[in-house]
Amino acid sequence: METSEIFDTLLKNLKVGDTSESVAARRDEITKVLNKDFRSKDGSTEHRLMIGSYGRHTAIKGVSDLDLIYILPASLR
Repeated sequence: METSEIFDTLLKNLKVGDTSESVAARRDEITKVLNKDFRSKDGSTEHRLMIGSYGRHTAIKGVSDLDLIYILPASLR
């Protein structure tokens, strides 16, 4: 097996995979609730920043947390 094949296999094994869909759904769910509470906006997924390994696209299989910054309205700062 060539080095490039070994590396490709390693990357494939580390890839987040199907978990990314559930993480994205949870992220959107959290943001919608915060926007409803703080901005009276239904269904909005604005005013957030994804940080951490998931936000930098460096997360690997088994990622267990979601780092998110929610930007509060100026009136609350």
